[in-house]
Amino acid sequence: MARLLVVVLLALTLGRAAVAQPGPPRPPRPDPAVAVPRHLAHVAAHLAAALPSDDIGRRAMTEARTSFAAAQAALGTNLAAADQLAASCDDLLHAVDGPPPHGPQPQPEEILARIDVMSAVLGTVSGTRVRQLLAFANSVAVGARRKAAAGASDAGWEAARAEGIARAAAHVAIAADPTLGPVLPPPPPRPPKHSKHPHDEPP
Repeated sequence: MARLLVVVLLALTLGRAAVAQPGPPRPPRPDPAVAVPRHLAHVAAHLAAALPSDDIGRRAMTEARTSFAAAQAALGTNLAAADQLAASCDDLLHAVDGPPPHGPQPQPEEILARIDVMSAVLGTVSGTRVRQLLAFANSVAVGARRKAAAGASDAGWEAARAEGIARAAAHVAIAADPTLGPVLPPPPPRPPKHSKHPHDEPP
């Protein structure tokens, strides 16, 4: 009995010690003064390499340049806004890119439902540019709905382009009013632009 009591007390003591031990330290948050200019430089490289191939891409490219210029203007005065505007440019550039040549096709219904939610919230936001981007996103979404109804194989990718434009509108809105942050759902997974051959990976 005494041995059982010792085992129980030892288990309780170890359990308390385990609870008291702190978990692994969280990585420090990146310094916005470093992270935001780095983000903008990444977007600038993407902007320089983007090549639109259709009307949606050309319009998205024009809007991406507008967001990039606004991000650069905000960089010296409002880092949070500059970061959101850089994200807006990045989302628009994914609409410029269009679908990758290979990979799984996204389901248009799920994407279009997310666009509807963002449109419902952003429709109440004042701001000419937000409304222009939202109208652009919805016009692309209409085309995606038509393609989905016709069973077109690229309906999902057109819906994904519309979602990128809608997300760009949300980023512009959040840059002006950070309390709108919850309107933006987590970004959808994006396939890599270039697939590497296994032998190309470093050892």
